[in-house]
Amino acid sequence: MLVNHLKSKGYGTQASNDAKRKRQAQRVRQIYDDHLAAGDNLVAVVGDLNEIPKNAPLDPLLRKGSTLKDISSHPKFKDGGRPGTHGNCGPSAKLDYILLSPDLFAKVKAAEVERRGMWGGVNGDLWKHFPELTSADESASDHAALWVDLDI
Repeated sequence: MLVNHLKSKGYGTQASNDAKRKRQAQRVRQIYDDHLAAGDNLVAVVGDLNEIPKNAPLDPLLRKGSTLKDISSHPKFKDGGRPGTHGNCGPSAKLDYILLSPDLFAKVKAAEVERRGMWGGVNGDLWKHFPELTSADESASDHAALWVDLDI
């Protein structure tokens, strides 16, 4: 399991932040490819990658010949009707990932986005949250959690 938290979009220029995320993604890809070459075929790349899937900084992980598969593309994945993982979880807020090698992707039993610790919207009504959560200030995070159940 390769756990990551790539450079945020804040605290610097967009160009320098994008370039750093791309360098980080390239290094993660190199480590992933090295594991595959060594015969490790059950590899997961997970974490807050701070980038939406279509943008260039994630090219090394999602394109450019990568064999990694995004859990959100699995037929057993449930996103609750919201594709994002940050803030209000719209399409432009998918920042968190579980990327799996093909052999690991084939072992998925279930996967989902867990948002009950997030407030969700001005009134907290975009999704169900834990009853103890009564305001945005009490949120566990501004990011949803992703989980996957694997048959290994």
